Amino acid sequence: MNETISPLKDPTPKVTGSKSYRLPLWGWYWILCLPALLKSLGSGPVFFGRAAGCELTETHLYLQTILGRLIREGLPMWNSWFACGYPMVGDWRLGLFHPVTLLHYLLPPYWVINVVLIFSTALAATFMFRLGRVLSLSPFAAWIAGLAYGFSGHLAGYGWLIGEYNYSLSYPFVPLVLSEIVRVVRTLSLRAFCLATLGWGLVLVGGSPPLAVFTLLLATAFAIGTIAFSRHEAGGGFLGRILLVCFIVVLGAAIALPHLQPAWHLWQQTAIPIPMAAAKDYPFDRLILENLVALICPSFFGDEVNSIYWGRLGYAGALGYAGVGIILLAVFSLFARSRTRLPLAVFLGACLGLLLAADAIPIFAPLARVPGWVQAMRSPARWIFLYVFCIALAAGMGWDVVRSWHPLARRRTGIVLLIGAGLALLLAWLFFGRTGTGGVIWSNFAQKTLRDPFSALPPELVAKVTSNEKFLTASFSIAWDSVVRTLLLAGGVGAILAFGFHASSRPRAATVALAGILFATDTVGFFHSLETISPADDVEFSPVVAEYVQQQTQNDWRVLTPYDPDLCLKPLRIPTQTTWARHTFVYRELFDLIRLQERQPSYYAPGLMISRVTPLTDFMAARVVVTRAGTRFEDTMVSKTLGTQSVDVYLVPTALPRASVARNVRVTSNTAEILFSVASLDYQPTATVYLDPGEETVLPDLECSYPPRARVVKETARGLTVELDEPTSQTALLTLADIYDPWWRAWVENRPAKIYKVNYSFRGVILPPGTKTIHFEYRPPGWPLVPYVSLVILIVTILGLLFPSRELRSNEVFQ
Repeated sequence: MNETISPLKDPTPKVTGSKSYRLPLWGWYWILCLPALLKSLGSGPVFFGRAAGCELTETHLYLQTILGRLIREGLPMWNSWFACGYPMVGDWRLGLFHPVTLLHYLLPPYWVINVVLIFSTALAATFMFRLGRVLSLSPFAAWIAGLAYGFSGHLAGYGWLIGEYNYSLSYPFVPLVLSEIVRVVRTLSLRAFCLATLGWGLVLVGGSPPLAVFTLLLATAFAIGTIAFSRHEAGGGFLGRILLVCFIVVLGAAIALPHLQPAWHLWQQTAIPIPMAAAKDYPFDRLILENLVALICPSFFGDEVNSIYWGRLGYAGALGYAGVGIILLAVFSLFARSRTRLPLAVFLGACLGLLLAADAIPIFAPLARVPGWVQAMRSPARWIFLYVFCIALAAGMGWDVVRSWHPLARRRTGIVLLIGAGLALLLAWLFFGRTGTGGVIWSNFAQKTLRDPFSALPPELVAKVTSNEKFLTASFSIAWDSVVRTLLLAGGVGAILAFGFHASSRPRAATVALAGILFATDTVGFFHSLETISPADDVEFSPVVAEYVQQQTQNDWRVLTPYDPDLCLKPLRIPTQTTWARHTFVYRELFDLIRLQERQPSYYAPGLMISRVTPLTDFMAARVVVTRAGTRFEDTMVSKTLGTQSVDVYLVPTALPRASVARNVRVTSNTAEILFSVASLDYQPTATVYLDPGEETVLPDLECSYPPRARVVKETARGLTVELDEPTSQTALLTLADIYDPWWRAWVENRPAKIYKVNYSFRGVILPPGTKTIHFEYRPPGWPLVPYVSLVILIVTILGLLFPSRELRSNEVFQ
């Protein structure tokens, strides 16, 4: 008679010597986090240089110097993910910890960035460790699972702590909620985390349809998992296993969803006027290809969307991000007291300084000042070392974990898992390689997907673009790499959860080995993508330049800072026929210089300090251009007004204003007509504005002979205020060159007004006679409830940690 073994109890004997490293693991983990938290009280980022601090030093540092006063008053940090016109600070995508918005009001920018970065990572690893202990994993196995989850990069779609660091504040709590659901099933009592899960779902549902579906899938996975746990504990047999498989599949789909959004949804979110290339006399092989890549790539991976707009900030920052996980693993090895771990710990300790000195860890900062050190760290030999280091790390840790358990799982299981994982990765690369079968699949998918969102384009243009070798190479090589890694991550989490349900040694050994391989493959994937990046030297913003730029721009600013070592070797050709054409060619030339299609962009390619709208609009509305010293402009309309040893500052007097009152307004519902009208090189954006009436069929054309001047006078974290220099004498249309989004609201003289879509992607408000003040505010559905729901979730989370259930006390979980 077969004896049924409970999946939540460990019948195997405890590992000898496990008590010797329980306290050091727990204590040293938080001791290592403490200096980083203390560093957040300083004026700089936790990481520096070309690692996790690249976005901080090259983006937020300028925000702090040029726009520091406006930030403290609540200037929105605009979301570059979808390039939409709504603020990131206070965004519903912050997920669980929405009160981070309050931190931006109370603390300096670096403090918020560092606290979010450290706490989210530390909590993610800790809560996954808690889940592993609840599922009867040994302490060391639970730590491996926790570190693989906390430091893998972008798991669950919300772990991207570099470019989109705000999003990371919800993913650490996924394993915590799962562990509490397991405890609910065991104790058969309703705990507060059931309500917390519902509250978290409401926060996500308050956003866009993709996150609503994501929440629905998570809830479904939790429900199936709960039933599966119950069935399996009761000896459900085949049905219990089927439910477990369904649980893994649904959870994997929920995790992969943020990376697999359809292209048409992203098109609706961005509304980027891509078909600029449809003009007969406009060369399309620069602008259209780059924008199409930017549009398609995010439909497969949320972590790569900045590769076009912002350079490869995510991969650059992943170096320091993964480096922290490597250091933690190395320190844990020092306290394991094992013959196998000791040589590995010595190897890791000898290599850490060489590996991370120039990039990730502040304590090695003096070495960066040694002549030639930084150049040596950027040499090709470093990448070979990184490969060897990560593979040795995963193999050594995984092998030792396998040997530390049941004798039957010491050698054979570990060898089979390592070889199998290597073969799987090799087959995936061969199948999805650029020249493999996957190329045909991707080509067909791209052509099929692009026909719907670009129905306004001529069919021959769509066919030419989707079959273009540069487009396929650029989008396909990045997309499939991310898809494979995302599936590995999702499968790894599913395996950790599923294998943990069983009580035998083999599945748990396979879990930890897979977690180690998971960590290695994701880290090596990051390093592989770093190979083709060419670092660019920093451009120093002196206080004089910062003050001058602030005076010239104020609230109506656009600043371009093109970063590229070869920028001074080629003059910027700016045609002067029209404002639109001139800025369009600035856009093309800058992107040509940065070589988005020939090579990977530099870390901060376009140099846009904040993307309020689309990149095209940023270039069209650029009032100030900051370039390297010596850069020449072939345009007499651009005047150099300030120069230092490192940078030159140019003013563009004909820049498209952010807010303006149109002279002529043409009302039409024909989207293709609007698109091709604004794409024409003869179009004058300050003269004629095209308005889409939406559901309103009767809306007359407008004409304003003497339009008043409009300017943005105030900007807060939730909106902005526009004032006219004199009241309107007749009905007119205010055009705001920010992306249209249905969640924005407008008030004209404190009276609600409708926002129309003008010029295909901008916002417009009809002004009655006598109007002088217009206010815009971002109000998504459920926004007022989000801070309160988040506060309740935070309180419940703390209470759940302080008062565990009787069956599984804290000293049994965190050990």
